[in-house]
Amino acid sequence: LCRHLHAAIPQGRPTSLMFTTADNRGMAAELAVALPLLAQRMQQRLLVIDATGGGPGSLTAAWQVKCQGGLTDVLVWNKRWGSHLRSPAKSITLLPAASYGLPRRIPADSLRRLLNEAGALYRVVVVVTNPRSGVDPQLLAPMVDYVYLGLHLRTTSPRQALKAINRLQRAQGKVQGCILTGC
Repeated sequence: LCRHLHAAIPQGRPTSLMFTTADNRGMAAELAVALPLLAQRMQQRLLVIDATGGGPGSLTAAWQVKCQGGLTDVLVWNKRWGSHLRSPAKSITLLPAASYGLPRRIPADSLRRLLNEAGALYRVVVVVTNPRSGVDPQLLAPMVDYVYLGLHLRTTSPRQALKAINRLQRAQGKVQGCILTGC
């Protein structure tokens, strides 16, 4: 995964990636290992935005980050995002999911503003979300450069996978590839 991501990121320009899933299963375990390796290989600091809404399957939980506030405070209450950043691993800066989750609807302009500001400061911005989080993957897909779709080997049906890919493509998302989890 790390090798593929490194090869897919164009050199010399800022890049934003989104990881989402076809069903509600997360990819936190895989990404918690792959993203620090990617940052090390690129010799760059990555900004990871956990937009999963928090909980046991989130990157915030996988990296055991304790936080009082996070993405909800930034997107809904327009608070400055710099005060919520954490460093769970070398070369990783995390904007954690708030411990109290995300609201059902996030304003698109708030997301766009956050991604623009982050893109000016970080070479690679990674957003992790899922279909049941407050940040709709279809809303976010056209705002990022590349989309990766996680498919769980035992629980994601081929029909679910095709449906998710079609939704992301209809939203003008550039689906770069799929990540098979649960092997």
